[in-house]
Amino acid sequence: MSRSRTVGEVDEIFRLRKTNLARVLESRYDGSQARLAHAISKSPTTLWRLLTSGPHEKHMGERLARDIEKALLLPRGWLDDVARELQVSAAGSEVRRDAADRLHQRSDHIPSPVPLFSAAGALAWVNSRTSEGKVAMVWCNTPLSDSGFALIVSGQSMEPDFYTGDRVFVGPALTAQTGDIVVARAGDELVIRRFRPLSDSMKLFELVALNPDYASLRAGEAELVGVVVEHHRYRAPRIARHAENG
Repeated sequence: MSRSRTVGEVDEIFRLRKTNLARVLESRYDGSQARLAHAISKSPTTLWRLLTSGPHEKHMGERLARDIEKALLLPRGWLDDVARELQVSAAGSEVRRDAADRLHQRSDHIPSPVPLFSAAGALAWVNSRTSEGKVAMVWCNTPLSDSGFALIVSGQSMEPDFYTGDRVFVGPALTAQTGDIVVARAGDELVIRRFRPLSDSMKLFELVALNPDYASLRAGEAELVGVVVEHHRYRAPRIARHAENG
């Protein structure tokens, strides 16, 4: 049975969570509380209270911290870690941006439109940077290079975190690091997996499905396409959920 934390330990956890959330705010959102609030589905006032000190301060409890990590694609428990000198990517993982992506990154740092594809359309975009017919555009809160795109999730390989109908926003110019969610080309299809390097050079790697019913892929079986920088959940209409539940 785990012991209860002391008051001092609890206060330190609250402090760490606030410090690390502020780090994400500056590193990923250039200090824009409005954009970060949108990304974690909280009101700007709530976010301000999480970041401020004094009588209006709101402590970030365990459940809220885990929800924020999940919304930002941060590893579970990341907000509780002692503050480190990290360059936090827009993907929510501890990764660095390629020099190419830094050079071609949109400079306005406000939501920008990117093309939205099904798996088949995204494959054509990846192969030739072209698309057939009219393409839907969706807003991405994260600055991306011109090769960025959004992909509609299909299949069950990444459940319970990613469901059919969800949208993931992909940065092809980013370099995948340990724990990143990535999109890869496996034969004539695109798959979403978690990246796990098997060597220091990152040339050998494993792409892991979150659903244990699906096999992992190794380097040689799949080619990395890009790193997921945002995840927007699809919520089925209430009537549909009731119908499914009988």
